[in-house]
Amino acid sequence: MMMSEFIERTGFQPLPFEYAKIEEAYYNFDGDKDAFCRAFVEADGEKKVYQARAAEIDRLNGKILEMDRDSKWDSEDYERRLAGLEAQLKGQPEKVEQVTMGNGCSYIIYITIDPDKAYALHRPMMDMAATHPGWHWHVSTVQVLKDCRILALYHGETYWATLVEHNNGDWNKAPTYEIHCI
Repeated sequence: MMMSEFIERTGFQPLPFEYAKIEEAYYNFDGDKDAFCRAFVEADGEKKVYQARAAEIDRLNGKILEMDRDSKWDSEDYERRLAGLEAQLKGQPEKVEQVTMGNGCSYIIYITIDPDKAYALHRPMMDMAATHPGWHWHVSTVQVLKDCRILALYHGETYWATLVEHNNGDWNKAPTYEIHCI
């Protein structure tokens, strides 16, 4: 039976997902379209569909409230962390300290709050070292506690870093330094 035939016979217009359930019941019904539609009306089928719809709305409203509560908590946590970071920044001197590095070395630092991400970068960097014979490579993955190459903003137990130091053999070139937050 088509949805339009059902609507014509019962005067009730269900939503498409509701009609899919009604149609399934029709296929399991022992009788024709007219008998099914009469039985639907007599059994207060419309009322049952509305009750199911109201129950689903209640369930979704509960989910929204739960998500709202979680979002508020996340927002408050973010605001607390941001206030702490801002306080740290206010305590930092205005002058940015220069990092002293050896000539010829390039430093790449990947910072993350997820140690698994930091360790996941370690292996590809080591593999890259194997593809550049003659270059000097040093790769380490550490918890950032205090490292002069990493901004004080990231010092603490919540940040992890994979540090890559490499040199292509040209010890006369100026050192380079870059940080990527991932």
